[in-house]
Amino acid sequence: MDLEEWTTKLVEKANKFTKEIQLTCQNPEVDPHLLQIWEARRSLTRRWKKLKCNNKLQKRIALLTKLAEEYASQLGRQNWNQLCDR
Repeated sequence: MDLEEWTTKLVEKANKFTKEIQLTCQNPEVDPHLLQIWEARRSLTRRWKKLKCNNKLQKRIALLTKLAEEYASQLGRQNWNQLCDR
């Protein structure tokens, strides 16, 4: 496989798994920090499914879940305040 063929396949795969959405009031901008927290949680959850007896992973997943919920709540309050200040 040459470089051009490889890059073409890479771009095709990236396009296949990329979803672009229009930003609206119903679909607001995604917060990168919240996205990072959920991605870390998802990664740990995948690992935990293979090692269910690992209590450290369970505790870390619970901590990340709580952190994400608190941060999402904080973002909701900030967004509401910004909307009310307009």
